Amino acid sequence: MPEDAFQPIHHPHDHLFKEVFGRPDVALDLARAYLPPKLAVAIESLRREPATFVDERLRARS
Repeated sequence: MPEDAFQPIHHPHDHLFKEVFGRPDVALDLARAYLPPKLAVAIESLRREPATFVDERLRARS
């Protein structure tokens, strides 16, 4: 088990989204499972962008 397995998660929703959508294979599986087929096919080229887009006013909350 990783060392940080029992570290407190300060922003659980943010952590969830980063973990799930930070892995294109998982995000694509979710899209295929929950989106209409035409839309799921449209995002087949999903890729991870190494950037953050948090507005400066909201940065203190992240």
